[in-house]
Amino acid sequence: MYEIGKDVYPVTRVTKPLRILFLISADDLCDGIARHILSLAGNLKNNMDVGVCITHKPGELSAALTAIGVKVYNLHVPHGHDPHIPCRFKKVLNDFRPDIIHGHVISFYVGLYLGLFSRQIPLIVTIHGFGDAVKKYQPVAYRIINWVCSPILNRRIAKTIIISTPVKKWIDAHARPGHKETVVCYNPITLNEMPRKDNEWLRRELRIPSDVCLIGMAGRMAEQKDWFSFIKICACLHARQNCHFIAIGDGFLLPKLQQEVARLQLNDRFHWLGYRLDARRIIGALDLYLITSVWEGMPTVLLEAFAMRTPVVGFVSPGGVEEVFAMQADFGRVACLIQERDCQRVADQVVQLLKDVEAKEALVERAYRLVQSRFDTPIVCAQLAAIYREVLENTGRKETP
Repeated sequence: MYEIGKDVYPVTRVTKPLRILFLISADDLCDGIARHILSLAGNLKNNMDVGVCITHKPGELSAALTAIGVKVYNLHVPHGHDPHIPCRFKKVLNDFRPDIIHGHVISFYVGLYLGLFSRQIPLIVTIHGFGDAVKKYQPVAYRIINWVCSPILNRRIAKTIIISTPVKKWIDAHARPGHKETVVCYNPITLNEMPRKDNEWLRRELRIPSDVCLIGMAGRMAEQKDWFSFIKICACLHARQNCHFIAIGDGFLLPKLQQEVARLQLNDRFHWLGYRLDARRIIGALDLYLITSVWEGMPTVLLEAFAMRTPVVGFVSPGGVEEVFAMQADFGRVACLIQERDCQRVADQVVQLLKDVEAKEALVERAYRLVQSRFDTPIVCAQLAAIYREVLENTGRKETP
Protein backbone atom coordinates (compact mmCIF):
# COMPACT_ATOMS: atom_id res chain seq x y z
CA MET A 1 0.00 0.00 0.00
CA TYR A 2 1.14 3.54 -0.72
CA GLU A 3 -0.06 6.31 1.57
CA ILE A 4 -0.43 9.70 -0.11
CA GLY A 5 -1.42 12.31 2.42
CA LYS A 6 -4.45 10.83 4.22
CA ASP A 7 -5.50 8.46 1.41
CA VAL A 8 -4.22 4.89 1.08
CA TYR A 9 -3.91 3.29 -2.34
CA PRO A 10 -3.15 -0.34 -3.15
CA VAL A 11 -0.22 -1.06 -5.43
CA THR A 12 -2.02 -2.13 -8.59
CA ARG A 13 -0.17 -3.81 -11.41
CA VAL A 14 -1.74 -2.65 -14.65
CA THR A 15 -1.90 -5.20 -17.46
CA LYS A 16 -0.47 -4.42 -20.87
CA PRO A 17 -3.76 -3.94 -22.80
CA LEU A 18 -4.76 -0.84 -20.83
CA ARG A 19 -4.31 2.19 -23.10
CA ILE A 20 -3.89 5.66 -21.61
CA LEU A 21 -3.85 8.79 -23.76
CA PHE A 22 -2.41 11.92 -22.14
CA LEU A 23 -3.43 15.35 -23.44
CA ILE A 24 -1.25 18.48 -23.28
CA SER A 25 -0.89 21.65 -25.33
CA ALA A 26 2.75 22.75 -25.14
CA ASP A 27 5.66 20.73 -26.53
CA ASP A 28 8.56 22.34 -24.68
CA LEU A 29 10.26 20.97 -21.59
CA CYS A 30 10.49 24.36 -19.90
CA ASP A 31 6.89 23.65 -18.90
CA GLY A 32 6.70 21.75 -15.61
CA ILE A 33 3.58 19.86 -16.69
CA ALA A 34 5.41 18.59 -19.78
CA ARG A 35 8.25 17.30 -17.59
CA HIS A 36 5.73 15.51 -15.38
CA ILE A 37 4.09 13.83 -18.38
CA LEU A 38 7.52 12.68 -19.51
CA SER A 39 8.11 11.12 -16.08
CA LEU A 40 4.66 9.51 -15.94
CA ALA A 41 4.81 8.12 -19.47
CA GLY A 42 8.31 6.75 -18.94
CA ASN A 43 7.17 4.75 -15.92
CA LEU A 44 3.65 3.73 -16.94
CA LYS A 45 4.75 2.42 -20.34
CA ASN A 46 6.30 -0.56 -18.56
CA ASN A 47 2.81 -1.90 -17.77
CA MET A 48 0.49 0.01 -20.13
CA ASP A 49 0.25 1.30 -23.67
CA VAL A 50 0.78 5.04 -23.30
CA GLY A 51 0.21 7.70 -25.91
CA VAL A 52 0.53 11.47 -25.69
CA CYS A 53 -1.51 13.88 -27.81
CA ILE A 54 0.11 17.33 -28.07
CA THR A 55 -1.68 20.32 -29.57
CA HIS A 56 1.41 22.07 -30.92
CA LYS A 57 3.98 21.06 -33.52
CA PRO A 58 6.72 18.55 -32.57
CA GLY A 59 9.24 19.93 -30.09
CA GLU A 60 11.34 18.87 -27.12
CA LEU A 61 8.65 16.84 -25.35
CA SER A 62 7.81 14.91 -28.52
CA ALA A 63 11.48 14.11 -29.07
CA ALA A 64 12.00 12.98 -25.47
CA LEU A 65 8.88 10.79 -25.49
CA THR A 66 9.77 9.23 -28.83
CA ALA A 67 13.26 8.45 -27.52
CA ILE A 68 11.81 6.34 -24.70
CA GLY A 69 9.32 4.54 -26.95
CA VAL A 70 6.11 6.44 -26.19
CA LYS A 71 3.73 7.04 -29.08
CA VAL A 72 3.23 10.75 -29.78
CA TYR A 73 0.47 12.48 -31.74
CA ASN A 74 1.01 16.12 -32.67
CA LEU A 75 -2.01 18.06 -33.90
CA HIS A 76 0.33 20.55 -35.62
CA VAL A 77 -1.59 23.71 -34.73
CA PRO A 78 -0.29 26.94 -33.13
CA HIS A 79 -3.03 27.22 -30.49
CA GLY A 80 -6.01 25.39 -29.01
CA HIS A 81 -8.62 27.41 -30.92
CA ASP A 82 -7.54 26.20 -34.37
CA PRO A 83 -10.56 24.75 -36.24
CA HIS A 84 -8.46 21.89 -37.67
CA ILE A 85 -8.25 20.27 -34.22
CA PRO A 86 -11.51 18.26 -34.11
CA CYS A 87 -10.83 16.36 -37.34
CA ARG A 88 -7.21 15.64 -36.38
CA PHE A 89 -8.11 14.63 -32.83
CA LYS A 90 -10.73 12.21 -34.12
CA LYS A 91 -8.01 10.48 -36.15
CA VAL A 92 -5.86 10.20 -33.01
CA LEU A 93 -8.69 8.48 -31.13
CA ASN A 94 -9.37 6.11 -34.03
CA ASP A 95 -5.70 5.16 -34.26
CA PHE A 96 -4.81 4.81 -30.57
CA ARG A 97 -8.21 3.62 -29.26
CA PRO A 98 -7.62 4.62 -25.64
CA ASP A 99 -9.32 3.00 -22.66
CA ILE A 100 -8.92 6.23 -20.71
CA ILE A 101 -8.13 9.79 -21.73
CA HIS A 102 -6.14 11.71 -19.14
CA GLY A 103 -6.11 15.44 -19.81
CA HIS A 104 -3.48 17.70 -18.22
CA VAL A 105 -3.85 20.75 -20.44
CA ILE A 106 -6.87 20.40 -22.73
CA SER A 107 -7.06 22.79 -25.67
CA PHE A 108 -10.43 24.40 -26.42
CA TYR A 109 -11.44 22.33 -29.44
CA VAL A 110 -10.21 19.07 -27.93
CA GLY A 111 -12.32 19.80 -24.86
CA LEU A 112 -15.33 20.66 -27.00
CA TYR A 113 -14.92 17.46 -29.04
CA LEU A 114 -14.66 15.36 -25.87
CA GLY A 115 -17.74 17.08 -24.44
CA LEU A 116 -19.86 16.42 -27.51
CA PHE A 117 -18.44 13.13 -28.84
CA SER A 118 -16.41 10.11 -27.67
CA ARG A 119 -18.59 9.84 -24.59
CA GLN A 120 -17.85 6.14 -24.27
CA ILE A 121 -14.21 6.82 -23.32
CA PRO A 122 -13.75 7.73 -19.62
CA LEU A 123 -12.11 11.13 -19.15
CA ILE A 124 -9.82 11.99 -16.24
CA VAL A 125 -8.66 15.57 -15.82
CA THR A 126 -5.72 16.79 -13.73
CA ILE A 127 -6.03 20.36 -12.46
CA HIS A 128 -2.64 21.99 -11.91
CA GLY A 129 -3.61 25.30 -10.28
CA PHE A 130 -6.24 27.64 -8.86
CA GLY A 131 -9.01 28.58 -11.28
CA ASP A 132 -9.39 32.24 -10.28
CA ALA A 133 -5.64 32.80 -10.15
CA VAL A 134 -5.19 31.30 -13.62
CA LYS A 135 -8.08 33.30 -15.09
CA LYS A 136 -6.53 36.54 -13.89
CA TYR A 137 -3.80 36.14 -16.53
CA GLN A 138 -6.06 34.98 -19.39
CA PRO A 139 -7.52 37.24 -22.13
CA VAL A 140 -11.14 38.23 -21.57
CA ALA A 141 -12.30 36.49 -24.76
CA TYR A 142 -10.73 33.22 -23.62
CA ARG A 143 -12.44 33.48 -20.22
CA ILE A 144 -15.84 34.00 -21.86
CA ILE A 145 -15.42 31.02 -24.20
CA ASN A 146 -14.21 28.85 -21.31
CA TRP A 147 -17.16 29.88 -19.14
CA VAL A 148 -19.64 28.94 -21.87
CA CYS A 149 -18.03 25.66 -22.90
CA SER A 150 -16.62 24.23 -19.67
CA PRO A 151 -20.00 22.78 -18.51
CA ILE A 152 -20.08 20.69 -21.70
CA LEU A 153 -16.70 19.15 -20.86
CA ASN A 154 -17.36 18.87 -17.11
CA ARG A 155 -20.29 16.52 -17.70
CA ARG A 156 -17.83 14.10 -19.33
CA ILE A 157 -15.30 13.97 -16.50
CA ALA A 158 -15.21 10.65 -14.64
CA LYS A 159 -12.57 11.74 -12.11
CA THR A 160 -10.76 14.98 -11.32
CA ILE A 161 -7.20 14.73 -10.03
CA ILE A 162 -5.78 17.68 -8.10
CA ILE A 163 -2.04 18.09 -7.58
CA SER A 164 -2.16 19.44 -4.02
CA THR A 165 -4.54 19.43 -1.08
CA PRO A 166 -5.01 23.24 -0.88
CA VAL A 167 -5.97 23.33 -4.58
CA LYS A 168 -8.42 20.45 -3.98
CA LYS A 169 -10.05 22.37 -1.15
CA TRP A 170 -10.39 25.42 -3.39
CA ILE A 171 -11.85 23.40 -6.27
CA ASP A 172 -14.32 21.59 -4.02
CA ALA A 173 -15.43 24.87 -2.44
CA HIS A 174 -16.01 26.56 -5.81
CA ALA A 175 -17.42 23.58 -7.69
CA ARG A 176 -20.52 23.88 -9.84
CA PRO A 177 -23.54 21.60 -9.21
CA GLY A 178 -22.84 18.06 -10.39
CA HIS A 179 -19.13 18.37 -9.69
CA LYS A 180 -17.48 14.93 -9.70
CA GLU A 181 -15.34 13.52 -6.91
CA THR A 182 -11.79 14.85 -6.69
CA VAL A 183 -8.66 13.12 -5.46
CA VAL A 184 -5.15 14.39 -4.72
CA CYS A 185 -2.33 12.88 -6.76
CA TYR A 186 0.99 14.70 -6.72
CA ASN A 187 3.10 15.47 -9.76
CA PRO A 188 6.06 13.09 -9.87
CA ILE A 189 9.82 13.52 -9.79
CA THR A 190 11.94 10.67 -11.17
CA LEU A 191 14.82 10.63 -8.71
CA ASN A 192 16.94 8.07 -10.52
CA GLU A 193 17.02 10.31 -13.62
CA MET A 194 18.16 13.49 -11.89
CA PRO A 195 21.58 14.77 -13.07
CA ARG A 196 24.64 14.42 -10.88
CA LYS A 197 25.10 17.35 -8.52
CA ASP A 198 28.11 19.48 -9.50
CA ASN A 199 28.71 22.85 -7.86
CA GLU A 200 31.60 23.96 -10.07
CA TRP A 201 30.67 23.56 -13.74
CA LEU A 202 28.32 26.57 -13.78
CA ARG A 203 30.96 28.79 -12.18
CA ARG A 204 33.37 27.76 -14.91
CA GLU A 205 30.80 28.46 -17.64
CA LEU A 206 29.99 31.91 -16.25
CA ARG A 207 33.56 32.64 -15.10
CA ILE A 208 32.55 33.17 -11.49
CA PRO A 209 35.16 32.61 -8.73
CA SER A 210 34.67 29.44 -6.66
CA ASP A 211 34.28 31.40 -3.40
CA VAL A 212 31.17 33.26 -4.67
CA CYS A 213 27.74 31.97 -3.69
CA LEU A 214 25.29 31.26 -6.51
CA ILE A 215 21.66 32.05 -5.76
CA GLY A 216 19.01 31.50 -8.39
CA MET A 217 15.44 30.96 -9.48
CA ALA A 218 13.78 29.36 -12.50
CA GLY A 219 10.42 29.82 -14.19
CA ARG A 220 8.29 31.83 -16.57
CA MET A 221 8.89 35.55 -16.26
CA ALA A 222 5.26 36.35 -15.51
CA GLU A 223 3.38 37.94 -12.61
CA GLN A 224 2.63 34.63 -10.91
CA LYS A 225 6.31 33.92 -10.23
CA ASP A 226 6.93 37.41 -8.73
CA TRP A 227 10.43 37.90 -10.15
CA PHE A 228 10.43 41.46 -8.80
CA SER A 229 10.57 40.04 -5.26
CA PHE A 230 13.44 37.80 -6.36
CA ILE A 231 15.32 40.89 -7.54
CA LYS A 232 14.51 42.76 -4.34
CA ILE A 233 15.86 39.89 -2.23
CA CYS A 234 19.00 39.84 -4.37
CA ALA A 235 19.44 43.58 -3.76
CA CYS A 236 19.15 42.98 -0.01
CA LEU A 237 21.78 40.24 -0.22
CA HIS A 238 24.20 42.18 -2.40
CA ALA A 239 25.32 44.43 0.45
CA ARG A 240 25.78 41.52 2.88
CA GLN A 241 26.98 38.49 0.93
CA ASN A 242 29.41 37.77 -1.89
CA CYS A 243 26.82 36.44 -4.35
CA HIS A 244 25.97 36.16 -8.00
CA PHE A 245 22.36 35.73 -9.06
CA ILE A 246 21.13 33.26 -11.67
CA ALA A 247 17.84 33.79 -13.53
CA ILE A 248 16.64 30.78 -15.55
CA GLY A 249 13.68 31.34 -17.84
CA ASP A 250 12.05 33.76 -20.22
CA GLY A 251 8.81 35.65 -20.64
CA PHE A 252 7.13 38.92 -21.43
CA LEU A 253 8.35 40.57 -18.20
CA LEU A 254 12.04 40.06 -19.04
CA PRO A 255 12.70 43.63 -20.32
CA LYS A 256 11.12 45.19 -17.23
CA LEU A 257 13.04 42.85 -14.94
CA GLN A 258 16.31 43.75 -16.64
CA GLN A 259 15.50 47.42 -16.27
CA GLU A 260 14.91 46.91 -12.54
CA VAL A 261 18.23 45.09 -12.15
CA ALA A 262 19.98 47.96 -13.95
CA ARG A 263 18.23 50.53 -11.75
CA LEU A 264 19.51 48.72 -8.65
CA GLN A 265 23.01 48.59 -10.18
CA LEU A 266 23.17 44.78 -10.05
CA ASN A 267 24.05 44.13 -13.70
CA ASP A 268 27.55 42.85 -12.92
CA ARG A 269 26.06 40.29 -10.49
CA PHE A 270 23.09 39.08 -12.55
CA HIS A 271 23.19 36.28 -15.12
CA TRP A 272 20.19 35.92 -17.44
CA LEU A 273 20.43 32.35 -18.73
CA GLY A 274 17.12 32.28 -20.59
CA TYR A 275 15.30 29.03 -21.17
CA ARG A 276 17.66 26.06 -20.63
CA LEU A 277 17.06 22.36 -21.20
CA ASP A 278 19.61 21.66 -18.47
CA ALA A 279 17.71 23.70 -15.86
CA ARG A 280 17.77 20.86 -13.31
CA ARG A 281 21.55 20.63 -13.61
CA ILE A 282 21.78 24.40 -13.09
CA ILE A 283 19.56 24.15 -10.01
CA GLY A 284 21.92 21.49 -8.70
CA ALA A 285 24.87 23.83 -9.20
CA LEU A 286 23.31 26.60 -7.08
CA ASP A 287 24.26 27.17 -3.47
CA LEU A 288 20.67 28.20 -2.76
CA TYR A 289 17.34 28.36 -4.57
CA LEU A 290 14.76 31.10 -4.01
CA ILE A 291 11.02 30.63 -4.50
CA THR A 292 8.86 33.77 -4.59
CA SER A 293 5.69 32.67 -6.42
CA VAL A 294 2.36 34.28 -5.58
CA TRP A 295 0.68 30.87 -5.93
CA GLU A 296 1.58 27.41 -7.21
CA GLY A 297 -0.38 24.24 -7.87
CA MET A 298 2.68 22.18 -6.96
CA PRO A 299 5.92 23.82 -8.15
CA THR A 300 8.06 21.46 -10.19
CA VAL A 301 11.23 23.46 -9.58
CA LEU A 302 10.77 23.27 -5.81
CA LEU A 303 10.66 19.47 -5.99
CA GLU A 304 13.62 19.46 -8.40
CA ALA A 305 15.64 21.60 -5.98
CA PHE A 306 14.82 19.15 -3.19
CA ALA A 307 15.81 16.23 -5.43
CA MET A 308 19.12 17.95 -6.31
CA ARG A 309 19.79 18.64 -2.62
CA THR A 310 19.86 22.41 -3.17
CA PRO A 311 18.57 24.34 -0.12
CA VAL A 312 15.42 26.41 -0.66
CA VAL A 313 14.43 29.72 0.91
CA GLY A 314 11.36 31.79 0.09
CA PHE A 315 7.72 32.58 0.71
CA VAL A 316 4.88 30.28 1.68
CA SER A 317 2.27 30.80 -1.03
CA PRO A 318 -1.19 29.24 -1.55
CA GLY A 319 -1.16 25.79 -3.13
CA GLY A 320 1.77 23.41 -3.37
CA VAL A 321 4.26 25.47 -1.36
CA GLU A 322 1.68 25.72 1.41
CA GLU A 323 1.32 21.92 1.39
CA VAL A 324 5.08 21.33 1.47
CA PHE A 325 5.24 23.76 4.42
CA ALA A 326 2.63 21.63 6.22
CA MET A 327 4.55 18.41 5.46
CA GLN A 328 7.32 19.66 7.72
CA ALA A 329 5.22 18.37 10.62
CA ASP A 330 6.15 14.85 9.40
CA PHE A 331 9.65 15.40 8.02
CA GLY A 332 11.05 18.31 9.98
CA ARG A 333 12.17 21.53 8.35
CA VAL A 334 12.78 20.96 4.64
CA ALA A 335 13.04 24.59 3.48
CA CYS A 336 13.33 28.04 5.03
CA LEU A 337 9.87 29.37 4.18
CA ILE A 338 8.25 32.44 5.71
CA GLN A 339 4.55 33.23 5.57
CA GLU A 340 4.88 37.01 5.20
CA ARG A 341 6.01 38.40 1.86
CA ASP A 342 8.93 40.21 3.48
CA CYS A 343 11.99 40.29 1.20
CA GLN A 344 14.31 41.47 3.95
CA ARG A 345 13.35 38.53 6.16
CA VAL A 346 14.01 36.12 3.31
CA ALA A 347 17.44 37.71 2.81
CA ASP A 348 18.13 37.23 6.54
CA GLN A 349 17.21 33.54 6.23
CA VAL A 350 19.57 33.18 3.26
CA VAL A 351 22.52 34.72 5.10
CA GLN A 352 21.88 32.61 8.19
CA LEU A 353 21.58 29.36 6.24
CA LEU A 354 24.71 29.96 4.15
CA LYS A 355 26.72 30.45 7.33
CA ASP A 356 25.48 27.26 9.01
CA VAL A 357 26.81 24.40 6.89
CA GLU A 358 25.60 21.70 9.26
CA ALA A 359 22.04 23.05 9.30
CA LYS A 360 22.07 23.38 5.50
CA GLU A 361 23.15 19.76 5.02
CA ALA A 362 20.47 18.50 7.41
CA LEU A 363 17.86 20.62 5.64
CA VAL A 364 18.59 19.23 2.17
CA GLU A 365 18.64 15.62 3.42
CA ARG A 366 15.18 16.00 4.97
CA ALA A 367 13.94 17.64 1.76
CA TYR A 368 15.30 14.75 -0.31
CA ARG A 369 13.54 12.22 1.94
CA LEU A 370 10.28 14.10 1.52
CA VAL A 371 10.50 13.89 -2.29
CA GLN A 372 11.57 10.26 -2.08
CA SER A 373 8.59 9.22 0.06
CA ARG A 374 5.81 11.40 -1.43
CA PHE A 375 6.75 12.41 -4.99
CA ASP A 376 8.98 9.75 -6.54
CA THR A 377 7.54 8.58 -9.86
CA PRO A 378 6.90 4.88 -8.96
CA ILE A 379 4.81 5.98 -5.96
CA VAL A 380 2.73 8.43 -8.00
CA CYS A 381 2.27 5.93 -10.84
CA ALA A 382 1.03 3.26 -8.41
CA GLN A 383 -1.61 5.70 -7.23
CA LEU A 384 -2.55 6.60 -10.83
CA ALA A 385 -2.86 2.91 -11.75
CA ALA A 386 -5.36 2.44 -8.92
CA ILE A 387 -7.33 5.49 -10.06
CA TYR A 388 -7.46 4.22 -13.66
CA ARG A 389 -8.77 0.82 -12.52
CA GLU A 390 -11.37 2.44 -10.29
CA VAL A 391 -12.62 4.64 -13.13
CA LEU A 392 -12.91 1.66 -15.49
CA GLU A 393 -14.83 -0.32 -12.88
CA ASN A 394 -17.15 2.59 -12.08
CA THR A 395 -17.96 3.25 -15.74
CA GLY A 396 -18.40 -0.44 -16.51
CA ARG A 397 -15.95 -0.17 -19.39
CA LYS A 398 -13.65 -3.07 -20.29
CA GLU A 399 -10.12 -2.63 -21.56
CA THR A 400 -9.67 -2.53 -25.31
CA PRO A 401 -8.66 -6.03 -26.49
